[in-house]
Amino acid sequence: MSPRRVAVLAVILLFAAWYLGRDACKRQPQNAREEIEMRIEEVEQAAEKKEMGTLKDFVSQAYADPQRRKRAELEAIILHWVLSQSSIHLLSRIESIELRQGEREAEVIVVVAMAARPLDSPTLLPSLHADIYRFDATLRKEADGVWRVGAARWEPATVEDFGMDEQEE
Repeated sequence: MSPRRVAVLAVILLFAAWYLGRDACKRQPQNAREEIEMRIEEVEQAAEKKEMGTLKDFVSQAYADPQRRKRAELEAIILHWVLSQSSIHLLSRIESIELRQGEREAEVIVVVAMAARPLDSPTLLPSLHADIYRFDATLRKEADGVWRVGAARWEPATVEDFGMDEQEE
């Protein structure tokens, strides 16, 4: 075998080893709070990539909110929002996670800024005219071990609600 073929084979093998081993290097959650934080991060990335499957999977089959919306209606709202955006960039801040029922349920408050351009810092929010919402959600760890939203309500928020003062200190 020529030295060039050996080099190409070595590169391919190194790439394959990296590709197969990359999941082993991912951060593993140590507790329910970290599982929830990682799940929210996963959903945020899915929204930015417009991955409807992941977004739908975040909603429990048993979803029901105070406005009497069920899962199908929430999915329609999400689909409409995703399709109406040319690009999606999110910046979120988890305000609180309150675990209950033996760490199988959590009340989560997340403030999310949404814009058509990248949001690298909360200080950019006023100049980008980002839409900011506060989400109060009940997440449940379902039988398959996945955290899903069972109920939620959301309302417009302000830059101050995003907690810029706390993050700038």
